[in-house]
Amino acid sequence: MKTAIDVQLATRLINSGPLLLVGTRCADWFSMAPIAWSMPGSKKPPTIFLTVGTHHATWDNMVKKGVFSCNVVSPSLIRAVAFLGAHSGKNMDKMTALGLPYSLGPLLEMPLLNDAPAAFECEVLTLDPKTSLVQGVIVSAFADSRWFQERWLVERGFAPVHHLGGDAYQVGAEVVRQPLLQDPPDLREDLSVS
Repeated sequence: MKTAIDVQLATRLINSGPLLLVGTRCADWFSMAPIAWSMPGSKKPPTIFLTVGTHHATWDNMVKKGVFSCNVVSPSLIRAVAFLGAHSGKNMDKMTALGLPYSLGPLLEMPLLNDAPAAFECEVLTLDPKTSLVQGVIVSAFADSRWFQERWLVERGFAPVHHLGGDAYQVGAEVVRQPLLQDPPDLREDLSVS
């Protein structure tokens, strides 16, 4: 039997996109922010929709630069997500503080995380401040062939991370708890298992 729930929780019922770390360029550094709400838009051209708070540095950077990257979160990046989500990129170089290894994408020179199982560069198509909705066209995409070959190879033991809300993350059939982190975690051990 179903019971009534708070309507504020209704979006969690339909959130099926994997958790992303979205990269943008600030004036002097790159920034990364966790984004839980994303979905494909179209196949031709390939587009993505994201919900990004208009008060966040990520939104401001998208408005100013018109480009961003999306990095699919693996279980080894959950503690990085907890740190990146606890801090604003407006006044902190979160990438340097965390020491996240990345390379620059070939077309837009946006940060693609070395430990993300998949990543892509996007150009902004539309930004709607009333709904916080961003639409981007995907211009380059990369995936680790151990985990993705035309689809996620979940039978090999990998599953993208989904944010369930609060400190709960879904990894396959497991729930992992990770509260926000104020201090940068030492990721050397985490990233060695990607």
